[in-house]
Amino acid sequence: MNDNGKDTEKTIDPQHVVTLRARLQGSVLLPGDEGYERARQTWDAKTFDQHPAVVVLPARASDVQAAVTFAREHNLPIAMQGGGHGHPHPADGALLVNFANMTDVQIEPETATARVEPGATWKEVIQAASPYGLAPLNGFAASVGVVGYLLGGGCGWLTRQYGAGAGSMRSVELVTADGDLLQVNEQTHPDLLWGLRVGGAHL
Repeated sequence: MNDNGKDTEKTIDPQHVVTLRARLQGSVLLPGDEGYERARQTWDAKTFDQHPAVVVLPARASDVQAAVTFAREHNLPIAMQGGGHGHPHPADGALLVNFANMTDVQIEPETATARVEPGATWKEVIQAASPYGLAPLNGFAASVGVVGYLLGGGCGWLTRQYGAGAGSMRSVELVTADGDLLQVNEQTHPDLLWGLRVGGAHL
């Protein structure tokens, strides 16, 4: 158990982990592995001292699909971590998908659009957009993750003038609970895009 009295002793058959690692381009970490302690930490490690059963550090969307499928097959709770600010509950005994290695930001100045991977923070978007004279609808702290912020509504410095950040989302690539990869936009899944904008992490 951890200091809060929660059971964190759930373990996974090592052979199953070998199978998961073979499916991924990214990394899989178990308690005791080098890098596990860092990968399990959130922005506020004192408040959320979580102890996941396994941590997946994906390198691409198909890694996330494999992680979600693995968690479902082995009846593991699953948690996602971008910037690490917004954990409602510690991921004790769960499969934690930590997006620390997916932080790429691409700016399209002609359309004033940013394509952002799920581990990116607003600091990285600001730095990428600034050379083009652009500013994102970021939050009050540059260390906050972009995805969690937007799925939470997105209230920041420019909200009064331009509206909540969530309304600026034009397209979302996501993995469903069934492990399917969806491209969500006004043409493909308009209702789901609406739900992500207004319901976000609670959808």
